[in-house]
Amino acid sequence: MNIFIKYKTVLISTASLLLVLYAAFLFVLPNVININNYKKDIQKLVYDNVKLNFDFENIKIVTTPTLKAGVNVKGVKLAYPSGKDILTLKEAEAKISLLPLFLKTVKVADVYADTPVISLQMQKDGQLDIVDY
Repeated sequence: MNIFIKYKTVLISTASLLLVLYAAFLFVLPNVININNYKKDIQKLVYDNVKLNFDFENIKIVTTPTLKAGVNVKGVKLAYPSGKDILTLKEAEAKISLLPLFLKTVKVADVYADTPVISLQMQKDGQLDIVDY
């Protein structure tokens, strides 16, 4: 009987800890981390890697009860260094499932884009102008 009480206490403690972590994932994580503070770093990272200008109005972390996490970005603008727009979006969101990460697999769960406008031009050789970047 004493062993049952011991396992019951461990089980209740473990369940309580998991419940607190789950609530923190859903409610605390999206409100504590402000990705907007890293806007300049994100813009520099994009420019250094693809030589394109990236701008946005607001970005935030989103989480779901089904253990998905991602980002929601508003006012997205991707442009050539000359300033000519390639892509504009009113809002975009992308999420990945977290459980497959334990198996070292990335599973894109959701992708959403509101009012995308893409402006690409065909070059004389038949390729799109973005190929140069």
